[in-house]
Amino acid sequence: MRCIESELFNPKHYIKFILAYLFGGVISGTCCKSGVSIKEEISVYDLLICPSCIENGRESRLAQKNLSFFCNECGNKFPIIDGVVFLFSDKKFKELYPDIFEEVTKRLK
Repeated sequence: MRCIESELFNPKHYIKFILAYLFGGVISGTCCKSGVSIKEEISVYDLLICPSCIENGRESRLAQKNLSFFCNECGNKFPIIDGVVFLFSDKKFKELYPDIFEEVTKRLK
């Protein structure tokens, strides 16, 4: 093990030690990824993947259309209600939220 010694923490320099302690020390660093940095705003909605397709071993992104998301692969629709996307299969959605399921079923048809 290698020990790094500094005058800063030498007991002869109490003022430097106290100042460094009060101001958070002098050890700092910055990490950044090398290469070109592109700042692009990505919405969480752009990253949604169809749960039905995942179960079948595929990865298909969902596309937004009006008040729902739909999957181009399997054709499933996932409603947006009060800003919340319900990513459930029809069976699970009906089981967990029967009232909302009935309302959404009427609206999407």
